[in-house]
Amino acid sequence: MTFSDPGRDKVIEQLSAAIDQLRIDVARVEMWAAAVAGFSKPVPGYDVEQYRLPPRDAPEKETPRKAGH
Repeated sequence: MTFSDPGRDKVIEQLSAAIDQLRIDVARVEMWAAAVAGFSKPVPGYDVEQYRLPPRDAPEKETPRKAGH
């Protein structure tokens, strides 16, 4: 096989394209792994009790009215 062999050139071209695609795929996997890691932690300073919804069968509370209304 000589350096200018078309078969060898095609193999090198395909291997180079596969490595380029692998780099793209690894970057995508790293990005999604970071996203999953970030979403798996609670939001800093978030107080769940402050935003907890009442049970569906709980009686409705009257909202406090402002003075003068």
